This record gives sequence, structure tokens and C-alpha cells, in this order.
Amino acid sequence: MPITKPASSSWSRVAAQVMPASAALLPPVDRVVVVPLGEAPHKAVETDAETRFRLAEAACRVMAVEATDAALAAADRIFTNDMLGLEVGQVRYAPFCDANGKMVGDGTVFKFTDSSAWVITALDSDLEHMRAATAGLDVSIDPITERLPHVQLQGPRSRELLAGLVDEDVESLPYFRFLPHQVHVGRVPAWVSRTGYSGELGYEIQVPAGFGLPIWERCMAAGEKHGITPYGTEAMHVLRAEKGYIIAGQETDGTVTPFDLGMEGLVSKQKPDFIGKRSLARADMHKADRKQLVGLLPDEPREVLEEGAQIVADPNQTI
Repeated sequence: MPITKPASSSWSRVAAQVMPASAALLPPVDRVVVVPLGEAPHKAVETDAETRFRLAEAACRVMAVEATDAALAAADRIFTNDMLGLEVGQVRYAPFCDANGKMVGDGTVFKFTDSSAWVITALDSDLEHMRAATAGLDVSIDPITERLPHVQLQGPRSRELLAGLVDEDVESLPYFRFLPHQVHVGRVPAWVSRTGYSGELGYEIQVPAGFGLPIWERCMAAGEKHGITPYGTEAMHVLRAEKGYIIAGQETDGTVTPFDLGMEGLVSKQKPDFIGKRSLARADMHKADRKQLVGLLPDEPREVLEEGAQIVADPNQTI
């Protein structure tokens, strides 16, 4: 169900604390993007690298997949990786392609039961793509982003902080696993997964509509003595780039394949079919002269490269 409650004054206070004056208008209630005020993204990353926690709202799209008997069959048709083999409480990441084998997005699949799953992706257009890709299957794919506020608790000591808030064992929760039943985080009903987009130890916390502000406040209060730090999308871009995580629409442009991005291991060789499988098997998709995504490191590790800086072979050449 859509959120109809107006943004509260408390949300406005949160936004005023962490969003610069030039930021866009406050998003719908329970959806606030956090940007450390007056702090360069790389500084937000450096200052809490070892001692602090980071807390952020994640800009993602959540879809509920429901089917009579096999919700994972729909996900398996969409994504290049094996989704039928997921266990209850397991999460799996993969790209997905169009019929020409070109990567159009990526996301994670959360298996709750044989008949229900969550799919979390980055773009609004992903819903239309997934509905078209699963045409003919007895499955429903419904957007639930507005009903599911989402924060990320990331950093080397996130496990320690979260363990003190949750009424169940999260310390033994393996990587890319989640608790498929609702728990309580600081007395707030929630679903908890050991996932994230920071490249560090971390957790994602999903809560029902109306609980976005309470979960934010409980996490911030619990982490205050440890120096918890709100971080937003710019700092997130630094973290994900260091880890080598991609963003659909930035590292992809409608011409690249998962192979071009070094994601061969996420394209199943055993699955009988998925959208784009036949195209990805064509010889020209594996030519040695195809453009490849690579990472670059500066000679001086402490030097911060400005966004949009040009990379040239000859520093004296005209750009």
C-alpha cells in the first residue's frame, strides 16, 4: 500500500541535519538520503574507516515476487545466476540482460519460501523489464519500495552494535543470508540481512512503513557513543568503487555485457535458459578487442582524484 502520511517534522529535522542546502526537496516519508553536511565524501569514508559505524538510507527498488509454487522460477528466468538453488533465508546477487545479452541492471534475490521472494534492484525501469521477462508465468511482481523503508548499518563494528539491538542472534548470520521472519531491532519490527553496498561487514535493515524514523533514531542513539556517522550516496560511491562494485547506468551504457564487466562468474553455465543466454553465447561477445571495465590506482594512494577528471597518456596533451 502506498504511504499517504505526510512527512513528519522529525524527518524534516533529520534532513536539515544531514542534507546540504542545495539538496533536492525531502523525499517521501521514510525515504531520506543521508549526506554528511559540509564534508567531502572521501573524508566521510576515511574518518570512520576503523572506529566508527556508518548508517545510510539506501536508494533501491524492492519488488515482491509471489507465485503459486515457484517464485524463484521467475527470478531464474530474469537473472543470469542460478536462483532456483537458493535456500530459505539466502540472498544471491546477479546481473540481468536484455534479449541481446546486454546488461540492463543487477540486483539481489531474497528467498522467503518456495512461493515468495524479494527482488531488490536500483532502477524504477526494472519493474517493467521483469514483468515483461516473466510474461506467461503464473507470477505477480509488485513494487513495495514505499512500504519498506530501508537503512544500512555498515562498518567493522556493525555486528557489535546490531547484536545489542536485535532480539535474535545476528552475530552468527552468514554473509548473504537473512532472517526470513520478522525480528525486532531496538523494539522496531524489521527484517535483517547481512548484505550491503559498502564492501565492508554490514547489515541491511528493512522495516514496515511508518517505522523509518524510529529505526533511524534507535540506530543513531545506540551508535552515538561509538561515533556513528551518517553517510550518503557520494560517500557510498567511494566505498563501492574501492570494492569494485558496479552501478547500472554508470558502468553500463546499453552496449556492455556481464563479460565486459568481469562478471563471468555470475553467468551460470548450467542453467538451461535465461533472458539473453543465447546472445551471450555468440562468438563476438567474447572477442579479445571488446572494451573491458578496469580499475585504476593512483601512484599516490592519498591523492583524491576529482570526479570527472580526465585520464590521458600524455599530461601535456590538449583535452
